[in-house]
Amino acid sequence: MQKLLGVVFVITGSIGMGYFYLEKEKQKINFIEMWDNVLSMFINEIVYKKQSLVFAVYEIGQKIGGREGECFSQIYSRMMNQKCEGFSNIWKDEWNTYCNKKKSSQKEKLLIEEFANVTGYDDEEILVKIIEEQQKKWRNLREEIVEGQQERKKIVWTLSICFGLMLILILL
Repeated sequence: MQKLLGVVFVITGSIGMGYFYLEKEKQKINFIEMWDNVLSMFINEIVYKKQSLVFAVYEIGQKIGGREGECFSQIYSRMMNQKCEGFSNIWKDEWNTYCNKKKSSQKEKLLIEEFANVTGYDDEEILVKIIEEQQKKWRNLREEIVEGQQERKKIVWTLSICFGLMLILILL
């Protein structure tokens, strides 16, 4: 009876590890979709509400909330303090802190930092085109992750179950 219970626990544990891995992948996709939405919000704020980039950051921070919203609010606050830091430096500093806490991938960090390069353009059309290019990069990253997701799911479940069975054979 104890062996049977041990077998069930080992299999459950190994399947749980596989599930944990797949959940992390889903969180990555959700984060990428959030950034796609944020970039759409930037375009709306700039084109329709005629906001500057700094006030767009404030508005978006209020709308999205959470840790990301706090980061936007922090950027806005630092910009309003006028300590001659510049949007680009503040943006990179705040998001690097965020990405280090979140343990984002290197691609995500680079794309977030790259957004700081959109500053300095007063022309609305150029600003929007640059933001749209950023959006395309985020969408490509999402497609890259989603493309292999089905294959990775099969591999993860297979490995999890095989690891559990192997562990059971070793323990018995």
